[in-house]
Amino acid sequence: QGTLKQNGFWAKNPFWSSTSVDMKILSYQSPAIEVNDKNGVPIQIAVAATYKVRDTYAAKYAIANQEQYVSNQFEICLRELAKKHTYTELVEAATEFAADLETHLEKGGYEVVSARITELNYAPEISAIMLQKQAAVAMGEARQTIVDNAIKMAQHAKERIVFPNAELE
Repeated sequence: QGTLKQNGFWAKNPFWSSTSVDMKILSYQSPAIEVNDKNGVPIQIAVAATYKVRDTYAAKYAIANQEQYVSNQFEICLRELAKKHTYTELVEAATEFAADLETHLEKGGYEVVSARITELNYAPEISAIMLQKQAAVAMGEARQTIVDNAIKMAQHAKERIVFPNAELE
């Protein structure tokens, strides 16, 4: 007729059956799955999380196969997370993943303790192309920084040079 969470000696009606639920913190490491990010770029992503039972009744009787339920919820949340963010945004999206996973797992009586992204890569078929693209963007940003600094140096030099009868423009 309830859940006992305290230590001690307890008696029960011999006509009632009892079952036990493991209250330890559990961990789950998802396999790397290939999904498309917000821009449609294929990526490989995996997460690890720790969780524990919050509601013993729901954990025991609300779901038929606990391991399969947890695995499915991880995959669903991971796919949703990847669809909402680009590759670069996913690095900071672990807290959003943990909150989303908490929402999905609470129906089964679980509570998420922590979650983090353990693997984030471009899919093998496009990794070389995406790395070239990132290198090109970084090169462009570096060149822009050089030009900006050269302009600042010229403006600073212009301010320091004084010609008595001429004006510089």
